[in-house]
Amino acid sequence: MSFAKDNWEEFEKLSLSILETYLPTDSEFSYSITHTPHRKDGGYDGLIIISSSDENIDQYKILSESKLRELSNKDLPMSDFSKTLIIAINLMAQEIYIFTNLHYSIETQKRIRKFSSFSNIRVELVDIFEVSDRVKELYKTLKNTYSPAFLGQLIDSVITHPVSKRIFSEKKVHISPLRKLIGTDRNKLLDLCYNAISEKNGIVIIKGSSGCGKTFFIEHLLNKMYRESSIPYHRINMEELSTVQVFLLKILSSIWNIDVLDIMNFSEQDINDITDYLSEEELSIRARASLLNILKPESVSNEIQQDIMQFYFFEYLYRIYVPILRRQRQVIYFHNLDYASSSALQILNKFIKKFEKENILFILEIRTDIKKCDEFLEYLLKDVPVLYITEIKEFNSMELNQYFEHKYKNVFSFEEEKNLKRILPRTPLLIDTVTELFRHDLGMRSSLYNLDMTKLYKNQKYLQSISFEYVKKIIIESEIEVQNLAFMIGLMDGKLAEVDLEMISNNHSLKEGLIRTNLFKFQDDYIRIRHMFYLGPLQQMAFLSSYRQHEIYKILFNKIEVLSVDKFCKAIKKIQLAIFLENKQYLEENWKALISNLLFQEDYALAQSLLKDIYNLLENDFSASELFDALLMTAYCCLKLCDFHSDLLQVCFKELHDLSLITVISPEQIRLYHLLQAKHYLAVGQYLALIKQTDELRIIDPKLRHIRAIGIKHQYGINNCILSLKRGIKRFPENTLLKYSYYDHLLSISINKGDFKAAKANIDILKTYKEILSLEDQIHLEFNELTVLFYSKEMKDTRQLLGLCGKAYQNNLHVELSRSYNLLGQFFWTKKDWKKAIDAFDAAADLQDRTGHQTYRWIAKTNLALINLELRNNPDAVMYAKEIILGYYSSKRDKFKRIFTADNKMMYTDFFTDKEIVSILLMLRILYKNDYTGYTQIIETVKQPDIAVLPKEFEHFISRSFVSMLKKTYYYVDGNFMIKC
Repeated sequence: MSFAKDNWEEFEKLSLSILETYLPTDSEFSYSITHTPHRKDGGYDGLIIISSSDENIDQYKILSESKLRELSNKDLPMSDFSKTLIIAINLMAQEIYIFTNLHYSIETQKRIRKFSSFSNIRVELVDIFEVSDRVKELYKTLKNTYSPAFLGQLIDSVITHPVSKRIFSEKKVHISPLRKLIGTDRNKLLDLCYNAISEKNGIVIIKGSSGCGKTFFIEHLLNKMYRESSIPYHRINMEELSTVQVFLLKILSSIWNIDVLDIMNFSEQDINDITDYLSEEELSIRARASLLNILKPESVSNEIQQDIMQFYFFEYLYRIYVPILRRQRQVIYFHNLDYASSSALQILNKFIKKFEKENILFILEIRTDIKKCDEFLEYLLKDVPVLYITEIKEFNSMELNQYFEHKYKNVFSFEEEKNLKRILPRTPLLIDTVTELFRHDLGMRSSLYNLDMTKLYKNQKYLQSISFEYVKKIIIESEIEVQNLAFMIGLMDGKLAEVDLEMISNNHSLKEGLIRTNLFKFQDDYIRIRHMFYLGPLQQMAFLSSYRQHEIYKILFNKIEVLSVDKFCKAIKKIQLAIFLENKQYLEENWKALISNLLFQEDYALAQSLLKDIYNLLENDFSASELFDALLMTAYCCLKLCDFHSDLLQVCFKELHDLSLITVISPEQIRLYHLLQAKHYLAVGQYLALIKQTDELRIIDPKLRHIRAIGIKHQYGINNCILSLKRGIKRFPENTLLKYSYYDHLLSISINKGDFKAAKANIDILKTYKEILSLEDQIHLEFNELTVLFYSKEMKDTRQLLGLCGKAYQNNLHVELSRSYNLLGQFFWTKKDWKKAIDAFDAAADLQDRTGHQTYRWIAKTNLALINLELRNNPDAVMYAKEIILGYYSSKRDKFKRIFTADNKMMYTDFFTDKEIVSILLMLRILYKNDYTGYTQIIETVKQPDIAVLPKEFEHFISRSFVSMLKKTYYYVDGNFMIKC
């Protein structure tokens, strides 16, 4: 006889009987309770569906799972019911009840809290103590249905379990109703949005100003999607994703259904175990390595290219996520984009591009009153097709009345209500904020009768003032400990785990105190700020004394190590707190490691902001060497953020120059300074300054030698660049960068000469250096390989080229994408597929307009002019020609001087090594042949002051010799003039 085997079914039914006592007794709700058939799948054995007569309250789903074991004093391991948790996610259940005749360990309880936090599913563990109590309480009723002997054994077995293992929690089903969506227009918009996206994949944009109700609208949309189609969704708060690593971990968490903190605790062996079941054919070695690099960044050298890591990480995600999506359509909802770091937004863009064509719906919540969000949306819309976009507008007068009646009926007198409505803003959050200010302040209420308030609700400073006054009013009326905790939660970006709350304060009444402020809500074992609108005032708490603020900073500084926050975020917060506290000792010991990590993760904006504060605090305490490092890092951030002309960068370079004269600065520091200075000169086009600055250093450092050669190319041509690289290789024979660049430039010359045998040989050599390249350089190499295939007439179709376009597109490499589209246009042109060719050239030209990359700025438009000329669309060809010539003239006037000061026809052939000059000559020829008046006007415009007249040979060259000479070059393909990027 076995207790568990004999009584398992009776225990399942008993569990449902106990669970039924936890259900709400409100007559508004009706229940459907099902004891499911035994399936031996470890899933669930009870299902309760709760419905409400109120159509605005969702159907509520509860799973019950019973685990009856042999009588003992053991605990029930989580592995025994882990399948139930996964099935609950798939079924979109709101709650799970796990019943057992054993107890639960502290570790299991901890893991369940993490699961609830991740999944938004409430899990109640019902142990033998609770089962025994409920059986005793309900015994008279239960003995008529269940065996008294079985009930007695359950009651008696409790004495074998340690009382200290009991779980104390209120067993009661709490149904969270979804409030009514106010406004006829909003409800119509909800139906329109749902109908537009139903059964479809793609990107949905819900935009609007702060507090207009975007989040609430999206909750209704997701609720409707689940109710109609049972579609699961993941909610990702971008405000919490401070670094690229955290973003990628959150995505992994959503796919794996494992909490982020659990993932971060994985060992290297755990990670290897996860990927071992995939063959190398399915998942490359580099993709496996990138997964390790993301999960264990401390094990990675800072020399590793972040873009390479991300590329292969997305390869891994694609490998595991697409099969999931093929089985089940999913929805991912991203919100609080306005609080995301720039690096998190960039990686979000990459993630969307990678999966936008899969069985997935992206919902993005965008604030229209924040510049960063506007820029992100503009950037996204240029790159990605959007399925649906809508804007949540402010309330009209009727909707304002409906909302006020719904939330504040009988709160104010008739006169007060009338006057208050007159001055209220038209967005729900601000209506609540302003109304609550008047509601709790009798002095303000009395002023309603004669108040003449200017409506400044569109003004950000005024909105901040409203938010500040509201938070101040609420917080000042709270207990001191509640004030302290509110400040700490603000400093932790508006979120704190309930277990952390208990670590910071043993006063359990503070939880209720925080909720009473109406600034916070408890959700999934976390206390969260109710709306990010209040975060700024909570972080500043300017109405508290400096002493109080300092004490709170100190408490959090000392407690932060034990909080349930990932390690890197803790490090950032602790540095920020040390800055507030002016804790110089901590900063001196830790600032450099943190900033180095931020630079490695490409979070340059945050690194620059922290460096500024650190510099201000430690400037007089820094050694010369430390000061030099801080300035180097600041300058590096400026360059990475493209702040090439900022005052900050100029100040950094001036101070670095002065410090570089001090003997204590190491040669390595000096080298990094000169490298940054050279990169700056290259970025702003000061090639002569770059060459001069690196003159002596070219024999000391290979990286400086390389950047000097690039400057020489731009100033004196590719042949001189190759000569410089060749000499550099002789001096630094082991340096792979110089060798790669040397063969890369030889490749360019080979293609230009049409020597495809030499070009292929150079490509074979370049491939041996692939491991050292950035992702952009790798894609550039693939492009060059396809270019050789095209010009040698070995490109039979566009599959490889389209694949390269996809890779460049998904990784935001717009320059390489423009080159690939241009080559795609050339291929279609040779096939006389005019529409596809023009579409490809248009795409390339748009990208070149956006990037402003001067090397390729006008190449795609040159091809558009030439193909329009071939199709006899002469007006369009002339239009492009004028734009291109004036475009070149505005940025590269020296090229016109070279053209117009040449004194014989032989000199003109030298121009063919410069594709930009060829582009200018082709455009001049279009004007000469099709709009001579326009041609003469352009010539007068582009002649420079030191050019009195054109050489006599020039017009003859343009009208006659140019075409015959150009036909002998690679600019002439299958009877067409065209230019490669």
